Amino acid sequence: MKEKTSSCCPLPDFTTFHQTVSDIQRSSADEVIVTAEKTTTTGTTMKESEDNQRGVAYVLADGKTVVLESEPSNYATGTSTGWMTWNASVVLCDYLETRVLVDQGRGNDSNNSNDSNDSTRVADVSSGNGLVAVCLARLGCESVVATETTECVELTRRNAELNQVDDVVDVHAYYWGTGRNPCIGCHLVTMSDLLYIALRDNLKQELERTIRDLCESGSVLYFAFEQRLWEEEEEFMKMLGEANGERKSLVVDKIPACDINLARLQPVDGVEMLMWEDPPIKMYIIRC
Repeated sequence: MKEKTSSCCPLPDFTTFHQTVSDIQRSSADEVIVTAEKTTTTGTTMKESEDNQRGVAYVLADGKTVVLESEPSNYATGTSTGWMTWNASVVLCDYLETRVLVDQGRGNDSNNSNDSNDSTRVADVSSGNGLVAVCLARLGCESVVATETTECVELTRRNAELNQVDDVVDVHAYYWGTGRNPCIGCHLVTMSDLLYIALRDNLKQELERTIRDLCESGSVLYFAFEQRLWEEEEEFMKMLGEANGERKSLVVDKIPACDINLARLQPVDGVEMLMWEDPPIKMYIIRC
């Protein structure tokens, strides 16, 4: 496995920007919530659950906001961890915004060299509450595929509707390594905070198979996670860079820590961050 050796590029200064985020959040959240009060495709309304939390989860540099609804009670009952905003997804959104999606929402950095897939289609695997998928749409991507388990898929759809990008974000129920992955054929694919769950729940092989299937189909993956299991996580990333039976090794480039904007992880009103422990965040670009 080789590490990316390019020098760190300067990032936008968000220090002053974050001082005014609270005002932006409140006004933007009110505006979006008012305009998004409509009946969903499932026949329910956006305000049906008093237990759900709703607020601004991400503010783009141009002032556009991503407002999300989360369902923390489902994490407490152990049914899923996909209902909350994880730290790595916020940092990944920042990296996509400032370094990757620079040409009307299309991956345009030096790592996106494969022309076999449709460059207008991108995807977010195991999207959870939909933060990265919605950001992809807000950043100009023309077609976004988002996958989730059957327990979480309706929340992902609701948040796409809440942010008025449901005409761009196409949500599918999908489990790693099973059937045909709806993300196959997408030029750029994102995955955030999946590795801990895969290792904890003995789904390492399923996640590896999903990653290899996507890369071998021509996708470029942006893979981010909060490092919690250290040796196991390092071993998994090393394994991807090695051949596995008939499957060839992948190119696994580690993104330098100085290119990861942790300033984006300041707490945001309205949407709780899952496990606010401040573990290190790792990001990789994976491809064939």
